[in-house]
Amino acid sequence: MAPSMTAYPGGAVVIGDRYQIEFDRPLPELDDGPSKAFAATELRDAKRGVYALLPDPSLPLRLDAISSVRRLDNNNSMRLLAWDVVDWPADRRRRPAIVLERPHGPRLFPAADARIEPFREEALLRRVLQPLCLVLADFAFISLPHRNIRAENLYLDGTDPARAPIMLGECVSAPAGYLQPVIYETIECGMAHPAGREEGSAANDLYALGITLAVLFAGRNPLAGMSDEEVIEQKLAKGSYATLVSALRLPSAMIELFRGLLNDEESERWSLEQLQMWLGGRRTSPKQQVRPSKAARPLEVAGQTHTTARSVAEALSRNWAQGLELARSGELDQWLRRGLSDDGRTEAVNSAKSAGAEGDVVDDAKLARICIALDPVSLVRVRNFRATIDGASRLLAVGFADETVREDFATILRHNLAGFCTRLNSRLRPDIIRIAAAFERIGPFVLRDDIGFGLERAMYALNPNAPCRSPLFDDDYVADLTLLVPALERLAKTKGAAFDSLVDRHIAAFAAARLKTNIVPELRELRDAKDHFGYALPAAHILAIIQAQTACGAAPALCGVVASMLEPALARYHNRNTRDDIRARMQEIAKSGRLDALIDTVDDKNALASDEREFARAAADHASIVQQIERLEYERANRAVISRGISSQVASLFSGVAATVAVLVTILVKLI
Repeated sequence: MAPSMTAYPGGAVVIGDRYQIEFDRPLPELDDGPSKAFAATELRDAKRGVYALLPDPSLPLRLDAISSVRRLDNNNSMRLLAWDVVDWPADRRRRPAIVLERPHGPRLFPAADARIEPFREEALLRRVLQPLCLVLADFAFISLPHRNIRAENLYLDGTDPARAPIMLGECVSAPAGYLQPVIYETIECGMAHPAGREEGSAANDLYALGITLAVLFAGRNPLAGMSDEEVIEQKLAKGSYATLVSALRLPSAMIELFRGLLNDEESERWSLEQLQMWLGGRRTSPKQQVRPSKAARPLEVAGQTHTTARSVAEALSRNWAQGLELARSGELDQWLRRGLSDDGRTEAVNSAKSAGAEGDVVDDAKLARICIALDPVSLVRVRNFRATIDGASRLLAVGFADETVREDFATILRHNLAGFCTRLNSRLRPDIIRIAAAFERIGPFVLRDDIGFGLERAMYALNPNAPCRSPLFDDDYVADLTLLVPALERLAKTKGAAFDSLVDRHIAAFAAARLKTNIVPELRELRDAKDHFGYALPAAHILAIIQAQTACGAAPALCGVVASMLEPALARYHNRNTRDDIRARMQEIAKSGRLDALIDTVDDKNALASDEREFARAAADHASIVQQIERLEYERANRAVISRGISSQVASLFSGVAATVAVLVTILVKLI
C-alpha cells in the first residue's frame, strides 16, 4: 500500500511522493465509464506522460488484480503505475485513485455508436490482433483475465491514425466486465447485471477480442440501435457468430478466425494457443457450433414466442410474475412434453421442482431452479437479481443498500441455487464449482442475524474486493483491513468522543471475514452487551487485533476515544489509588496510539483478581471492626443496666464463695 497522499497548494494532490494529480484539470476524453480522468505529473520525470483515473467509490475495484497488473510491462497495454486512496478536495471525501501511463493519441473508437474508417484485413491483423495477442499472453502469464477488451478501450499511441501503434486501456477501475456493453459479453454474462458478471477467464477475453475485431472491420457496431435485451435475443436465436458477422463481407481467411473466437460454447472456443497458431499460418477448421434443439411449437411469454429452452429461461426470468403463473398452471410442463420433446431438459425441470422443501408450491426459489434447469450455465436469476455464480457477491456488494437485492441474494444462499446449478452442469470451470461450494459453506452465516454474521458477513467473505460499507465510512474508501483503523483515527480526530459506536454490523463482519484470528468470542460479547461498557470492551478488542495484525501504525486519537468509552471499566476496581493510577496510565498509553496496550491496562485480569482479593480481605477486616464498634457502642449506651447486671453477678459470686467457705469451715470443725 502506497503512503497516504499529501495535499499541495494550487489544486493538486500527490501519491507516494511521486505522482501529482491536478484535481482542477479533468480529462473527459480519458474517462472510462464512471471513472473520471484528471491530469497528472510524475515528479521525478515531468516529461513522462501520465494521468490519474478516479474510480466510482460505490464500486469495488479489482484490488486483487492491481499488484499483478502493475508488474506488466507491455508497450501494447496501458501501464498501471500506482494507486492509493486519497483525500479528494472536490468531493470532500476520500476516493481511490489510479495513476496510468497516458497514451499519445485519442481513442481509436470514440464511442459505442461511432463510425470510423473500416480496418482492412492486413491492418486489422498487424495493428490490432497481433499486439493484443501479446497482451493476452502477458495476462495469461499472471493467470488473470483482462475483462475490459472492447473497441472503445483501444487508444492510438501516436498522432497518425493510420500508422500509430494501438494500446489497450486499463482493466482494474471497476468490477470485471462491468464496463463492457452487452455486445462484448458472452451470452451468459450479457444476461447478468453488469455488476454480477463473472471474473471469467481467457475465454471471455478471446470472445471480446472477436467482437472487437468485428466492430473495427465494419467500422461501426453492427448491432447499434438494439437494446440489450434485443442483442441477447439475437445471440440466443442465431448464435454470436451469425449475429455479428453475417452481414459483413469477410475475407474467406477470416471466417475461420471469427468462427473460432465467437463460438458460444466456451469449451469449443479457440484458446490463445490456437489463435497464435492461426496467426502463425497454421489453419484449422473450428468446430461448428451445435445449435440447441427447437420446440415443435413455441411458448409465448410476455407476447414473444420462444422455441428453445434457453430462450424460455431468459424470458421467464425477465417476466417473473408471468413465469410463476406459467409454472403454476402447468403450461410450462405441457410445452416441455409436447413442444420441446427434450427428455434431458424435462428431467432437469422435474428435478428442480422436487429439489426444495416447498412441496407443490411454485415460489421464487422453485422458479429460479426451473430457470437453471432450462439453462444450466453458471447463472442464477431470482426476480431482478441476475448474476453469474462468480459475480453474485459483487452484485450484492454494489447493491447492498437495496433491500430487494439483499432478499434475493439471501434466497440464493438459503436454497443453495449455486449448488443446484453445479449439479446440473458438470462442465463448469473448476473455479466456479469452488465458488459454489463456498456459497454453501457461507449459508449458515446468513441464517444468524447476530452482529458479525448475516448478509454482511456473506458479502465480505465471498467478495475479497468489497470495501467496508459501514455508515462511518460514507466519506471514505476502506478497501482492506490495513485502512480500517487509520479511517477510524481520522474520524476520531474529526468527531472527538462523539462516536455512537466503534464496531457496527459492517465493521464486525468485515473484520471477521478478513482477519486470520477467530473473533467469535468478541462477537458474542458484542451481541450480549447490556450497556455501553459491555459493548465498548469487545469492540476495542477487535480493533486492537486489527491494528496488531495489519501493522497500520499508531492511532492516538482513536485510543483517546476508546479510553473515554472504557472509563466505566475503572469502576470494577475498588481501590481508589488503583483507579487513579490506571486512569493516568490510560491517558499516557492513549498518546502512544496502541490499542492493545490500552486494553491490557484496563482489562488486566491479574490486577482485577488482586484488587478483588484485597477488597475481600479489607471487607472482612471492616466487618470485624464494625462488629467491635457496635459492641462498644452498645456497652456505652447500656452502662447502668450492664453495671447492675455485673453487680448482681458479683454479689452472687461473693455469696456463693461465702457459703462455700462456711460449709468448708463447718466440715473442718466437725472433723476436728
